[in-house]
Amino acid sequence: MNNTTEKNNKMIEENIEENNNVTEMNNNTTGPLEYQYIYARGSFRGTTVAFKRKFAGHYFTDEEVDKLLVGEMLRVENAENGRCHDGHLQKVTSPKGREYYRFVADWDRDYIPREAAS
Repeated sequence: MNNTTEKNNKMIEENIEENNNVTEMNNNTTGPLEYQYIYARGSFRGTTVAFKRKFAGHYFTDEEVDKLLVGEMLRVENAENGRCHDGHLQKVTSPKGREYYRFVADWDRDYIPREAAS
């Protein structure tokens, strides 16, 4: 194993210990089930964040959540059409100015390359 791989593995292990991947439903329990999202929570670049665990029909596993929280790129398969998407966790701003975190695919208009988003 090279130094970069060892460093990444160590960061993932530390992140797992720190976060314990708390997953919970949001507070919207009165609406239809399709509007109730499952969130992952953890520390991302020194900030506690929450983001939806679902992207394009794909639910992120605990291992994938850990990788996203340490800033790694992921390739996920769209459960609806079988296409693969590369992306990472990123802070985005809504048109109304609200900032939040989500998985952003490399084709998304909000996508910023990982190096620039650091």
